[in-house]
Amino acid sequence: MTVIDILDIAPFEDELPGDFADRLGTDYTARVTKGHKKQNGQFFTPTAIARFMGGLAGSPKERVRILDPGCGTAILTCALVEKLTGGAENLRAIDVTAYETDQEILPYTERAFEYLKAWLKSRSIELVYKIISKDFILENARVFEDGHTISLFDRPQQEQFDYIISNPPYFKLSKEDPRTKVSGSGAEEDVINIFRNWNHRLRDYGIEISTGPVVAFRARKFIRERFENGKVVLAPLYWLHNVIKMSIEWPVHKIGKGQYIEICDASEPVLIPNRNYVLLRRFSAKDDKSRLIAAPYFVNPNEPDYIGVENKLNYIYRPKGELERSEAVGLAALLNSKLFDTYFRTFNGNVNVSATELREIPLPPLETIKEIGNRIIQDNDFAESKVGATVAEFFNPEEITSV
Repeated sequence: MTVIDILDIAPFEDELPGDFADRLGTDYTARVTKGHKKQNGQFFTPTAIARFMGGLAGSPKERVRILDPGCGTAILTCALVEKLTGGAENLRAIDVTAYETDQEILPYTERAFEYLKAWLKSRSIELVYKIISKDFILENARVFEDGHTISLFDRPQQEQFDYIISNPPYFKLSKEDPRTKVSGSGAEEDVINIFRNWNHRLRDYGIEISTGPVVAFRARKFIRERFENGKVVLAPLYWLHNVIKMSIEWPVHKIGKGQYIEICDASEPVLIPNRNYVLLRRFSAKDDKSRLIAAPYFVNPNEPDYIGVENKLNYIYRPKGELERSEAVGLAALLNSKLFDTYFRTFNGNVNVSATELREIPLPPLETIKEIGNRIIQDNDFAESKVGATVAEFFNPEEITSV
């Protein structure tokens, strides 16, 4: 689409700037590929949400400055301006600094701001805007440097902003993306450099990770709250709450979380052989200290041939053979370590721990993993602090010293 075509997209009579920006976004979306949108994180904020966000702003002063770090077609800025102008008799001027890296959308961005400027002029309010076609994070990387004392919210007077509004673009960064090097301290960069030196994945060691096959609502007829001796053959069923760092607590009775599952022909497809594993939570709460919470599981010869693993857990195993105890303990220790937690948080901002991501996480040599496991087994101390210190002895940065 040419710039002339975009200029032909005219606002309706008395159309609000946010609605016009939304229509511009719809036109842009129809003209670019899904791959382009995904690559640039162009998934626009609905106008209702944009106006809700804008509505959170307080009363403006005579001149205000707005920062939009990833503006797209400026829907959020328009929504904020609409709110600021509503009943603000003293507002006389608005300065906007907007960042946008997608070259395809910039003509739309310009069109949205020009209409916003005209809309404000009719209300005797001046708009001065600046569109910066650079990456906001890279342009402001200096504020994250070690020893830097100025933050984005504490700039020289001429650079201060009254309002910052953003719905950041959502896409995963590759490990080589320069934005991954921008962090609050040197610790994250040190961690990334450690992982860059590792060239192996779980599959290279004949190890796999899968999601627990027991989906509770589908397997309800097989799940038991209490042990029923002699009536049916039961196996332990492990849920998310049974797994804590380096330890499995079972049974832990909770309503609706039966600790046993029946072994029969009908339930066998959702059971796994009773072998050595690493059990890992698939979800964590946002206020948890760690995203990764794992524990080694060791086969008990006195238990049945199968166990149940509920769907909110992942389990790590060796399909052809069995994990050695040192491997299970070493892997669990690494996953629980501050080193791995820092790396995982750097590239994953949500609370999900997917098997797919863990399959691709770099690992140190298998002999190192086993050495860590053997050290912990010999010490017979699975406490978080002890395990963290053991992992730190091998390769952790100086700042990363505990689980």
